[in-house]
Amino acid sequence: MLNSATSVVLPILRPTLLTLTVMVLIWDWNEYMMPLILLPGNDVQTIPIAIASTFGPPAFNSVPDIAWGAAGLVLSSAPTILLFLVFQRVISRGIAVGSD
Repeated sequence: MLNSATSVVLPILRPTLLTLTVMVLIWDWNEYMMPLILLPGNDVQTIPIAIASTFGPPAFNSVPDIAWGAAGLVLSSAPTILLFLVFQRVISRGIAVGSD
């Protein structure tokens, strides 16, 4: 019983589970509100919160340095882009499962 389940079901589920894993990793990497609420100190901040905290609170006659923020956002998105490029074939296969 177990052998037939692993030989039939797991090959069908593998692309879907890998696609779901990659999407959840990207979702968690870009999370903003939960770490902002739950993480107590500056030493354990996530990358999006650290970038947002460099701008500081809005003030009269203050212009944030957009160039540093944009550079930080590009660097923080690099892991998700690399993850997508590495698993691109698996993601497209997992999305298309069952469309044949």
